[in-house]
Amino acid sequence: MLRTPGKRHRRRRGATIASPANATRRSVNAPPKTSLVGAPAPRPGQTTPPVDNGWRQWIAENRLRDCSIASMRATMVAAGLDAIDCDAALREVESSPILAAARRHQQLLRKLESVVANHHAMWWHDPRRLVV
Repeated sequence: MLRTPGKRHRRRRGATIASPANATRRSVNAPPKTSLVGAPAPRPGQTTPPVDNGWRQWIAENRLRDCSIASMRATMVAAGLDAIDCDAALREVESSPILAAARRHQQLLRKLESVVANHHAMWWHDPRRLVV
């Protein structure tokens, strides 16, 4: 809602104002909360939520951070996901061409950071840098 100058706006009864005290924040590397809204019905005998796209993104991000597959599997199982589904999702993401492309860009970024660090070191040791 846009506020116009001179108009007073009242808060609805029972509405809460977002503040650090009542805001919920999730860590960047925390596993996503699984949601059953819009998810397929569980298979007969399955009581665990399916591995959704949020989990697949979490897997890809942590693989790019060089986390081990075993530790990610343990985290996913501890969050209540089925171990077989976790293994399948981990294999799917690991063999994804998208992850391979992301790894290539990650290598390029590391190379660029190395070149910049070398240039900075060369500049720092140049005696002419202090001459104005």
